[in-house]
Amino acid sequence: MLATDRKKNGIFLQHKQIKNQKIARQSERVLLSKKGFAYSK
Repeated sequence: MLATDRKKNGIFLQHKQIKNQKIARQSERVLLSKKGFAYSK
């Protein structure tokens, strides 16, 4: 039971990290576009 809980927690943390990276990338894009740079990917 403890092992599965730890596994779930690890997956949750991984998802949280990925989500934060996406948000960071989006805000970075917004900042660049505000400065007048064409940001394409």
